[in-house]
Amino acid sequence: MSGCICLMICNRNEIYFEGNKAAVSEIENIYKEIKNIDINNLRQHSMRYENKAAIKHLYKVICGLDSAVLGEAEIIR
Repeated sequence: MSGCICLMICNRNEIYFEGNKAAVSEIENIYKEIKNIDINNLRQHSMRYENKAAIKHLYKVICGLDSAVLGEAEIIR
């Protein structure tokens, strides 16, 4: 893994990283330890985006287009 950004706001935790497929397991294991959560439960309630889809999702989140309140701009402050 060559870089990682964690976005933790009121109703979601998002992790953006650059790396290979092995990095996914590494991130899952770290998150499992920090949050004390079952890995299968984590996978069941997670969404995974790759490449351009991940960037598009991040832009939607920071612009408030994919938030509990449409247009919420608190993320980028």
